[in-house]
Amino acid sequence: MRTLAIDTATEVLALCADDGAARASLALRHGLQHSPALLPLADRLLA
Repeated sequence: MRTLAIDTATEVLALCADDGAARASLALRHGLQHSPALLPLADRLLA
């Protein structure tokens, strides 16, 4: 099962992807303006 976890509750935008065989994560201190960075980071993480 593939999983993408996203945390936007604090000033740090955190993403984690797991496909059962590998896991990758990214965290970015981006203030409270996560929306502009969310999709580009998710795209980069899943590439």
